[in-house]
Amino acid sequence: SDGIWYGHYRVGGNYRMPALCAAVLRAQLARYPEALARREENGTYLAKRLSEIPGNRPLVRHPKVTRHAYHLFIWRYDTQAFDGLPRSVFFDALRAEGIAAYQGYSLPLNEQPVFTDKGFDPAHPAQRVDYAKIEVPEAKRACEEESCWFGQFVLLGTQRDMDDIADAVLKVYENRKELLESTG
Repeated sequence: SDGIWYGHYRVGGNYRMPALCAAVLRAQLARYPEALARREENGTYLAKRLSEIPGNRPLVRHPKVTRHAYHLFIWRYDTQAFDGLPRSVFFDALRAEGIAAYQGYSLPLNEQPVFTDKGFDPAHPAQRVDYAKIEVPEAKRACEEESCWFGQFVLLGTQRDMDDIADAVLKVYENRKELLESTG
């Protein structure tokens, strides 16, 4: 590994899970409806709260979506709205407030090692594609500058927990100039 978070190095398979894993999962399914409802309620609430803070844009939920699993809670961070505060400093400041957000994917898909190193069968048609020539500026910007994630477990908390997250983001926004000065 070369330090890439969530790096893809070779093509994988979609294999069936072992019986033991299936048994454990089946036992957990009884709790799923409650967890789903809580994540959806908290995800919707947190998205509303974050959208009220400049420079934060939660992903838009399409009106036809009737249920959202919130496997991840993802929003976009706008460095310019934070007067140029780098996303890494934003994350450091959130961690100082006890909120652990992270950037998500380090690289857009076409820059993943499996594609740049052609880590698949030599006869695979993908061998003929030069992935370095594919331009994905939106994905690249999201990976390098904008994306902010929480794992689904964060949304299993209380509404007060969601308020703590939003309050911490607001505190970072309100203190962005001081944070910029201290990192400059």
